Amino acid sequence: MADDSRWWQLAYLAPTIISAFLALLSSLTPGGDFLLLGIAFLVWIWSAAGWVASLAIRTLRRPLLLIVPPLVGVLSVASVATAAPLRAALLFSESALHERARAIGVGEQREVEEGWIGVIPVSSIRRSEGFTEFTVGGGGFLITCGLAHSPGGPAKITDVTSVDHLSGDWYVTCTDFD
Repeated sequence: MADDSRWWQLAYLAPTIISAFLALLSSLTPGGDFLLLGIAFLVWIWSAAGWVASLAIRTLRRPLLLIVPPLVGVLSVASVATAAPLRAALLFSESALHERARAIGVGEQREVEEGWIGVIPVSSIRRSEGFTEFTVGGGGFLITCGLAHSPGGPAKITDVTSVDHLSGDWYVTCTDFD
């Protein structure tokens, strides 16, 4: 009987952990990954249904099991809302991004052949006077997002729809094509 209980606990907590992981993974890049976020949302619904069922079925009530899913959900939403995964990816990739930016001249744009700079998937680099923009896929259907390094502040960044401060001299840029 105790063995069955452990399997139930694993089956109960697995959707919560999977959905949190997918939500964090979807927010690793500027603009996020729309497909991963959609899948994470569907798994969150499944997890919430399991949580409500555990409240309704008296034999499934365990204090730890009732606390974990909402706690994981709140921590995941807070991490995504504060861009913590993207900030962590930038922290690990910043020196590689700077090195790659120095390798191209002002006014040049280059495609990135291997697709990754550090832990960030970059498709192209554009260097202009005052800033360097790293284009990253994601953000939705009609939007392209990226990271921009601009020591002079956001006013130097041009040809984008929105600019949001991320950390230090780094900004998230998005260009809307609709």
